[in-house]
Amino acid sequence: MTVLSGLGFCCLLYLGGIPVAQALDWPGFRGPAADGIAEQEKAPAHFNPTSNLVWKAEIPAGHSSPVVWKGRIFLTGSEGNTLSAFCLDGGSGKQLWERRMAVEKLEAVHQANSHASPTPVTDGQRLCVYFPSFGLLAYDLAGKELWRRPLPLPKTFYNQGSGSSPILAGGKLLVFVQLGNDSHLLAVNPADGEVIWKAPLPIYNVSYATPVA
Repeated sequence: MTVLSGLGFCCLLYLGGIPVAQALDWPGFRGPAADGIAEQEKAPAHFNPTSNLVWKAEIPAGHSSPVVWKGRIFLTGSEGNTLSAFCLDGGSGKQLWERRMAVEKLEAVHQANSHASPTPVTDGQRLCVYFPSFGLLAYDLAGKELWRRPLPLPKTFYNQGSGSSPILAGGKLLVFVQLGNDSHLLAVNPADGEVIWKAPLPIYNVSYATPVA
């Protein structure tokens, strides 16, 4: 299964006849091994609006990558000052739920960036989302909010905007918080959002990389 998103649309393509329900789970940024490789599948070499297209769904704009879990697709988007996390059925493209949050102030971003660039991550029990203009949120897979942790508005180099995605590793939710000279890697408990530790990055603090563990 291949999922394309961005610029307000999302489309799903079959791969070699593999049913959506049997497609490989893709729980976070760059997949299960954080290397961008889908070991069990091959992407189609040719696709367009009339070839290999199964469905197309209108969604809010954003640069986050889709994550896939048990036939469901999870994404984030933004419209004005409203940030949203939502879930689509992988077989039909039908929206199963959407959760919106309005913020008073948005992170400054480059025109090529978006306010929904970090990719969400799931462990199969909860969906963890990082909106730089707000902070961290977690939902169960049915869309019920479990917790939220507001974080400071990021300070990025020349106001480029954030691009680092959260990851789950060692029972912790890790996110790089960009605050100039106060930038740090933050670890929270994915069950309740409580801070476990914070590691400062005093030297190489201008970064857009997603953590790898």
